[in-house]
Amino acid sequence: MHRSIDDSGVLRMRSVETVEVPAKGAVRFEPGGFHIMVTDLQQPLLTGDGITLTLGFDRSGSVQIRVPIVG
Repeated sequence: MHRSIDDSGVLRMRSVETVEVPAKGAVRFEPGGFHIMVTDLQQPLLTGDGITLTLGFDRSGSVQIRVPIVG
Protein backbone atom coordinates (compact mmCIF):
# COMPACT_ATOMS: atom_id res chain seq x y z
CA MET A 1 0.00 0.00 0.00
CA HIS A 2 1.15 3.51 -0.77
CA ARG A 3 -0.01 7.04 -0.20
CA SER A 4 0.68 9.92 -2.56
CA ILE A 5 1.82 13.12 -0.84
CA ASP A 6 2.63 16.60 -2.09
CA ASP A 7 6.25 17.35 -1.19
CA SER A 8 6.81 21.02 -2.05
CA GLY A 9 4.90 20.68 -5.32
CA VAL A 10 6.29 17.26 -6.23
CA LEU A 11 3.90 14.31 -5.93
CA ARG A 12 5.68 11.42 -4.19
CA MET A 13 4.60 7.95 -3.10
CA ARG A 14 5.27 6.70 0.41
CA SER A 15 4.86 3.08 1.43
CA VAL A 16 2.48 2.50 4.35
CA GLU A 17 2.24 -0.68 6.44
CA THR A 18 -1.23 0.02 7.84
CA VAL A 19 -4.20 2.29 7.15
CA GLU A 20 -6.44 3.23 10.04
CA VAL A 21 -10.16 3.05 9.31
CA PRO A 22 -12.23 5.13 11.75
CA ALA A 23 -15.06 3.37 13.63
CA LYS A 24 -18.13 3.40 11.38
CA GLY A 25 -16.01 5.31 8.85
CA ALA A 26 -14.31 4.62 5.55
CA VAL A 27 -11.01 5.15 3.78
CA ARG A 28 -11.00 5.69 0.04
CA PHE A 29 -8.30 4.16 -2.15
CA GLU A 30 -7.87 6.13 -5.36
CA PRO A 31 -5.22 7.53 -7.71
CA GLY A 32 -3.46 10.47 -6.04
CA GLY A 33 -4.20 9.18 -2.52
CA PHE A 34 -4.03 5.80 -0.85
CA HIS A 35 -3.52 3.05 -3.43
CA ILE A 36 -2.36 -0.54 -3.70
CA MET A 37 0.52 -1.49 -5.97
CA VAL A 38 0.23 -5.01 -7.35
CA THR A 39 3.53 -6.65 -8.33
CA ASP A 40 4.75 -9.95 -9.81
CA LEU A 41 1.73 -10.29 -12.08
CA GLN A 42 1.32 -13.34 -14.32
CA GLN A 43 -0.53 -11.29 -16.97
CA PRO A 44 -1.20 -7.60 -17.63
CA LEU A 45 -4.07 -5.83 -15.88
CA LEU A 46 -6.49 -4.34 -18.37
CA THR A 47 -8.74 -1.34 -17.76
CA GLY A 48 -12.27 -2.58 -17.17
CA ASP A 49 -11.17 -5.91 -15.69
CA GLY A 50 -11.03 -6.61 -11.98
CA ILE A 51 -8.99 -8.55 -9.44
CA THR A 52 -9.82 -10.09 -6.09
CA LEU A 53 -7.82 -8.87 -3.10
CA THR A 54 -7.82 -10.15 0.47
CA LEU A 55 -7.64 -7.40 3.09
CA GLY A 56 -6.64 -8.17 6.67
CA PHE A 57 -8.22 -6.30 9.57
CA ASP A 58 -7.12 -6.43 13.21
CA ARG A 59 -10.63 -6.88 14.58
CA SER A 60 -12.71 -8.36 11.76
CA GLY A 61 -10.18 -10.72 10.18
CA SER A 62 -9.80 -11.19 6.42
CA VAL A 63 -12.24 -9.82 3.87
CA GLN A 64 -12.14 -10.50 0.13
CA ILE A 65 -13.09 -7.66 -2.20
CA ARG A 66 -13.36 -7.32 -5.98
CA VAL A 67 -11.41 -4.31 -7.27
CA PRO A 68 -11.95 -2.77 -10.70
CA ILE A 69 -8.90 -1.91 -12.83
CA VAL A 70 -8.99 1.77 -13.80
CA GLY A 71 -6.60 3.58 -16.12
